[in-house]
Amino acid sequence: MIQKTAKENTILWQQVEDEEGGIGEPALLIEEFMDVVTITQEDRYVNINYDSIDELCKVLKQAKKNNAGK
Repeated sequence: MIQKTAKENTILWQQVEDEEGGIGEPALLIEEFMDVVTITQEDRYVNINYDSIDELCKVLKQAKKNNAGK
């Protein structure tokens, strides 16, 4: 589930579709800044520059594809 915050940031609530598919993870806060996108979970964060977003999406989609059906 995706939720917009008052500052136009996004919260991604990580849900498990299959009860046997795994353990739900804490929500991700996705914040857009002028030079980076920051993804925060609990007290940890990752800064991603805008030029890297397309490549990151490719890697994540490949990871999902590699683990489909496991």
